[in-house]
Amino acid sequence: MMPPGRIPVALAGGATPEGLYRLLAAEPWRSRIDWERIDFFWGDERCVSPEHPASNYGMARRALLDPLGIPASQVFRIRGELPPDVAASEYDSAIESYFGGGNNVHFAIALLGLGADGHTASLFPGSPLLLETGRCAAAVLPGPDGMNRVTLTLPAINSSDHVIFLVTGSGKAEIAARLVAAKPSADIPASLVRLAGGEVEVFLDEGAARLVRDVGA
Repeated sequence: MMPPGRIPVALAGGATPEGLYRLLAAEPWRSRIDWERIDFFWGDERCVSPEHPASNYGMARRALLDPLGIPASQVFRIRGELPPDVAASEYDSAIESYFGGGNNVHFAIALLGLGADGHTASLFPGSPLLLETGRCAAAVLPGPDGMNRVTLTLPAINSSDHVIFLVTGSGKAEIAARLVAAKPSADIPASLVRLAGGEVEVFLDEGAARLVRDVGA
């Protein structure tokens, strides 16, 4: 069961979150946030070692966790070095153990990215995992880039109090506009992030937002 007073946060990978993590690890944010209360999870991970350049955990460790001196007891990473089904099962069990059962999963914040194809975490268009209801985490064999992955499922993401999409670059402008305007659709998995009682925010830089204005957002 999650200890009282803890703040479970699911981190995203990629270049945009890395900039945010480095900002948070420096002053003034370093001193403004009660880091001792935050427990760190991940929205997804590639099945690579923590030292691999593509590891989401490795990036967060270098940019945020190590600079802040976050102890291992606050880190619940996906062990990408394991076979994907094993890593997914282990991560699913760790989440259920932390929260005291799958029905009790409740992230305070989930940071998410947005792919040019509309994917978020490792939930891709047309994936059968978009229909998953029984697990918090599952293996993706493989992703469109040929890499095996482990991802949070939509029920786990949608358990969050607050979801924040971080989107940068003009290459994401079209899909960002579609996300803001679209009704939930399996063609845009990110549009399926719908919180029962929480809030979803989309943060765009100028390049990513250039078409959003055209849809009246």
